[in-house]
Amino acid sequence: MSPSGTCISRRLTCRSEFQRSGGGAVTSLSSRCRRAIPKGHGDETSDILREPWHRRTNLTGLVVRCTTLPGAPHTYLQDNADGSVKITGIYGDLWDALRELFNFTEKCSRPPDGAWGALHNGSWAGMVGQLVKDEADIAVAPLDKTYVRALVVDYPFPLSLEGYVLVIKRPTGSNSMWNSYLREFTAESWLIGCVVLVVLAMTLTLVMRFSPGDDPVAVGDAVMVIVAALCQTGTTINFSSYSSRILVIALFLTCVLVYTFYTSFLISALTVNKIMLPFRSLQEMYAKQSYTFGFNGGGSLEDYFKSSTFPLYGKIWHEMVVPNPTSLQAAQTGLDQVLSRRHTFMINEIYFLSKFFHCGFYILPGEYFRAPKTWPIQKDSPLFPIFNYHMITLAESGLIVKSSRKWMPREASCESNSVDAIGLATVMTAFLLLGSATALASVIVLLERLSYKRNVQSLKIRM
Repeated sequence: MSPSGTCISRRLTCRSEFQRSGGGAVTSLSSRCRRAIPKGHGDETSDILREPWHRRTNLTGLVVRCTTLPGAPHTYLQDNADGSVKITGIYGDLWDALRELFNFTEKCSRPPDGAWGALHNGSWAGMVGQLVKDEADIAVAPLDKTYVRALVVDYPFPLSLEGYVLVIKRPTGSNSMWNSYLREFTAESWLIGCVVLVVLAMTLTLVMRFSPGDDPVAVGDAVMVIVAALCQTGTTINFSSYSSRILVIALFLTCVLVYTFYTSFLISALTVNKIMLPFRSLQEMYAKQSYTFGFNGGGSLEDYFKSSTFPLYGKIWHEMVVPNPTSLQAAQTGLDQVLSRRHTFMINEIYFLSKFFHCGFYILPGEYFRAPKTWPIQKDSPLFPIFNYHMITLAESGLIVKSSRKWMPREASCESNSVDAIGLATVMTAFLLLGSATALASVIVLLERLSYKRNVQSLKIRM
């Protein structure tokens, strides 16, 4: 560090010390800070130490140690020959603007353990651990602001508010062999509809039998009348009485409504391949237990699940994450598991869309653990008020919005604008029904033929 940089660092430390003392007397400061105050300025100490942060725009080459990790679109890292890294992305643009404004020297590197910052057995790992151990001054990375982290580091102005989503393998669709022809109504609707038609058939049989102006019809003929009404066709049976005509009109109106509802939904179901999700939320995933679950360990998600007071998160951690050694994986490994088996991966939505998304994945509805993201700084660091003030100023100037438009991912759609051809599996149900009816009719006609021959032979023997 240059002599001027050392001087700046000492002055900033003294200012921070004076502020923590509540702006008391000079004697409350350390001996080093008291020596920094010129003689005769005892009453003007607050003016000397309480420098407005908007006036501090030159750190004269002070070396600022930063730790970082790649987190698209906020941070992209380029390795330098000396082992340091160059930061680009949304945060890279802001970092460069601050460096030009303050005139400081950056020294950025990755954390040795490659972790973001989680608490393990009372010790902090990752970038947060480097700040706690005085191995870095600031973490230029999209780190969540959490309660446990805020106890050991300081968080400046939040730069964004982001959440996490559940990612699964994209379902193939719902046009199965049977479901396409049954999902038009719920199970209760199917049951009630069948009961109504059976009651109408029995009522029609009774009305035709007891009405003086109508010829009696068998139950089978009444059923065929209902089938004809459902198929929007007529019948040769003559209905002469008012009672039978009223009943038949009500029957046909009911069948018209059922037919209209069914066919309109069936057309939509056959032409639109609607995705049927295995579950829609974290709670349903835990209840069904049909998928494994994981996320990137060593970060805020680990703290969320371990320290949450919400019972569901605690159960997921102890029953689905801890017993499964492959649950805490890097993002790329976890997403590879999503594509290879029944696995759910929780990940930051913007990071996922920027680096990993393609149409083989499906993002479930809902967002979890929405939290502000910003750059944590060492606890009680003299750099904190300076960075905080100018980060707010640059954010208000529109720099972050402009940079976000440059680096944010474009919205991608996996929906096809064209109508896909109906596959064989979708229409197979109709052919199976036709084939089954043909086979059944063939068997019945053979039985009827055999029965007819036996009856004819029996009559011949008697004669």
